[in-house]
Amino acid sequence: ETEAYVEEMRNNPDIQKTVEEDALDPDVWWQWFEQLPMDHGMYMSKRTVLEWLENYMTISKEERGRLSYNLLFISQETMETYGGYDKKLN
Repeated sequence: ETEAYVEEMRNNPDIQKTVEEDALDPDVWWQWFEQLPMDHGMYMSKRTVLEWLENYMTISKEERGRLSYNLLFISQETMETYGGYDKKLN
């Protein structure tokens, strides 16, 4: 069920458009996303990120700028500083 949901949402044109328009660096964001586990009860996962994106897309563009927490603000600097998701868990 989770894998089907992730695959469907990963290929959803609205998700792809939102990442393309709102992520600091869409390519880096997708690299980060692909490192996440499919589903995890204690840590961030592809499923929780996509669920967050579904909710994020319901917020007006004006309101999005006021969010204090935005998963689309993953940058190359963040990836280099923290070494990606896998290294944080090990």
